Amino acid sequence: MNKLTLKNFYQLIAILLPFSLIAGPAIADISIVILGLIYIFICVKNNDFKEFSNRYSLIFLFFCLFLIFSSLQSQNILLSLESSLFYFRFGLFALSINYILNNNINFPKNFLYSLMLCYLILSIDAVAELFLNENIISIFTNKYVKSYGRVSSLFYDEYILGSYMIRLLPLICALTILCIKNRFQTPLLVIIISISSFIIFISGERTALAMLIIFLVCIFFIINKYKKLLFISFIIIFLFSSVAVILNSQLKERIFSNTPQQINLDLKNFEINLFSVQHQVIYQTSYKIFKDNVFFGIGTKMFREICKIEKYKTYTELDRSINGCQTHPHNNYIQILVETGIFGLFFLLIFYLSITYIIVKKMFSYKKIYNQYEIIEIFCLLSFFINLWPFMPTGSLFNNWINILYYLPVGFYLYSKEKQIKS
Repeated sequence: MNKLTLKNFYQLIAILLPFSLIAGPAIADISIVILGLIYIFICVKNNDFKEFSNRYSLIFLFFCLFLIFSSLQSQNILLSLESSLFYFRFGLFALSINYILNNNINFPKNFLYSLMLCYLILSIDAVAELFLNENIISIFTNKYVKSYGRVSSLFYDEYILGSYMIRLLPLICALTILCIKNRFQTPLLVIIISISSFIIFISGERTALAMLIIFLVCIFFIINKYKKLLFISFIIIFLFSSVAVILNSQLKERIFSNTPQQINLDLKNFEINLFSVQHQVIYQTSYKIFKDNVFFGIGTKMFREICKIEKYKTYTELDRSINGCQTHPHNNYIQILVETGIFGLFFLLIFYLSITYIIVKKMFSYKKIYNQYEIIEIFCLLSFFINLWPFMPTGSLFNNWINILYYLPVGFYLYSKEKQIKS
């Protein structure tokens, strides 16, 4: 493979990453591993390792080493190392995205087009599923789509459509501002935000909906230029969502009926659950485990094993079939606290508090007009902010699919900071 072919192949894998994430976690994980390996090859060939010695890389490396240390003191070292030993691949993935951005002027636009095409396909398919109970997968497999007030589109029985849309929304907005000419920016952003918000709403994913609200509120207060845009989008979102609720009773029941019931199941005794009774018992089990493993935790991926121990089991009188033993604690901060202890939580808290400080500072700043690279930085910061918002149920912090979505904006953030320094 000659230099030109390798370069094109490298960029193509990155451009197709939004499709890889739809195809499944295995394909997406293989994609980022290939990106990381090619990046290492390029660094070795050019004898250029400066990106490995910056403060971001060094802090991340220290975090990876800590995860491995946590695994080595766990009860099942091999199982725990499955999550921690190769966690560094996500850091390499972020550096590879930064490298491609700096070495290909057309990559941002091509990546934007890839994202837009994915959003378009998912949106059309999701609307068809909502109103017709048919989507692309059901047509080709003759499998009936079970709604339950939720829409999954090409993710089929994995209800992560809303998560996919909201976690990539800050990036697609940033790239639209970077790549699209000024006269087309506002109408295109209105369309992207409105349609994405509607799809997130009909997906029935309440966590994704909460993230969307936080994201839009932050934009409203940080960037004056887009207040009118957001106001127009709010009207469109409200109208579309109202129609969806009127025409789909299951969606209405899930969003407006089930949510209050799950949060407060015992109205008689005024007992409020954290998100739901299922989450409540998981968090109670997590607390029991944490008390016995305060400093270094039980090791990554070990919650599923330790929660089986009798003294950590938790049940509820509301439903005796529910217990607190699951594959993970369903909250990023509780998971890292239980599996890596207070020292592991320290890494996440410092990072998140730093991001929060910067965002709050920008909200109250007199500067409301930013150049295109500052805009990318802001949207990446907002991506980190909503992805790691503490007060919501989440998937596993060490899941490869979700980590790709966590670390993808890191590459763009590094790129934006370098561009600002050079300009």
